[in-house]
Amino acid sequence: MQKGRKRDSQIWHKMADGAGAYRAKKTKEWHHRNKISILLSWPGYSTDVNPIENCWALMKFQLTKGRPSTIAGVKEVMQQIRNGLPAKYLCSLYASMPRRMQRVIKAEGGATKY
Repeated sequence: MQKGRKRDSQIWHKMADGAGAYRAKKTKEWHHRNKISILLSWPGYSTDVNPIENCWALMKFQLTKGRPSTIAGVKEVMQQIRNGLPAKYLCSLYASMPRRMQRVIKAEGGATKY
């Protein structure tokens, strides 16, 4: 995947759970300098509203195929897997967000098929 480019006038939004790393002062300062708004109200580890969990599941599955035997090997294989994630797959996860949110609302916060 290529790194995103942004114009100076554009504000980006980033979904994040309430993990300490996102609440750290230096992290907040960096996001502020780079005009990135953090949406901290997302529940962590909830595949219903957090599509990164789908990516992690796919990457973990693919990692088991490579069977690396060292930490360096795991890092190398994970980078290859990450770089090989099809843009179409990532776009489909992004496009699924309105459906995901509607299903969570309909389930009154309960589990959905996601």
